[in-house]
Amino acid sequence: MAIVTLDGRAYYQISKLLRKFGIPYQEFSPEDPLPSSVKVVITTKKEKDKIPLKEVLCLEDFFGKELKLMQKLLAYEVGKRGKLIIGIDPGLRIGFTSYYNYREIYSSILNSLDELILRLEQIFEAFKGSKLVRIGDGNPKLAREIAKTLAKRFKVNIEIVNEKGTTLLAKNKGKAFLDKYSAKLIAFREGKRFNL
Repeated sequence: MAIVTLDGRAYYQISKLLRKFGIPYQEFSPEDPLPSSVKVVITTKKEKDKIPLKEVLCLEDFFGKELKLMQKLLAYEVGKRGKLIIGIDPGLRIGFTSYYNYREIYSSILNSLDELILRLEQIFEAFKGSKLVRIGDGNPKLAREIAKTLAKRFKVNIEIVNEKGTTLLAKNKGKAFLDKYSAKLIAFREGKRFNL
């Protein structure tokens, strides 16, 4: 993976994203010869024609589509298909986290089931491979409602997870991160398979 640009703003945006996802990269100017180890380049549309490689991604093609760019970058880094794991902590605020091949790709607090569905649609569209959704059982009725909705809407494996102790562990992270951190813990706990 290489960043090839003379545009300071583009360089900053690309490098920030690559660091965020832990993807190692090299830096070159468009005039530099690229080593044979470089298979993918990220640059600007203005500089794209100067790069003699087949796999050239342009930053402008991904404005407002961070998940899509992340999927492409991780696909080059870890393989075209991977394992997507989603953790959901149901409640008034829904803790949400997602991992692709065990790398965190998105984490947030969501305010409604509709917002959860929208985020899942975006992530499922961007990331191919096996999909596993784990839902905490702290509120059993809400957990089942979410599981039913997801099972009817998406072709994914769903597990209901015993979330006992996740809130206690998450409290050490601070109140603002409570639901989000609980979702991270739920994502990596095995649960019982949910069937309609």
